[in-house]
Amino acid sequence: MVLGAVLARAGEGVVYEVVGRPEWVAKIFHEGLKDRDVKCAKVAAMVGSPPGGAVQSDGFVVLTWPLQVVVGEGGPVGYVMRRIDTADAVEIHTVSNVVPPKSWRVSYAASGLVLDSLIS
Repeated sequence: MVLGAVLARAGEGVVYEVVGRPEWVAKIFHEGLKDRDVKCAKVAAMVGSPPGGAVQSDGFVVLTWPLQVVVGEGGPVGYVMRRIDTADAVEIHTVSNVVPPKSWRVSYAASGLVLDSLIS
């Protein structure tokens, strides 16, 4: 596998294009990432047990999921997942995290509601 252009950089690693496979991207964990070995073992387990329905029958990717482990000279370094159009994508934590942002707490506090006791 040949890595192409960098698409994104984040806390855990860097996401690259995969040359010759435009439907894939590769996430390579940062070398100094805490518990990198544990994360790579988790990814290997995820590759072995993909969830049903991650890709709809029409090809629409509902959930990106590790497809393959990327192995470097010293062992696992990351994983390959399906590429999605991020222009219309929503990160799952933004819809699954029901705790309002702190700015909402200020607005509700100003109106006399005690929101913190409801979500603590």
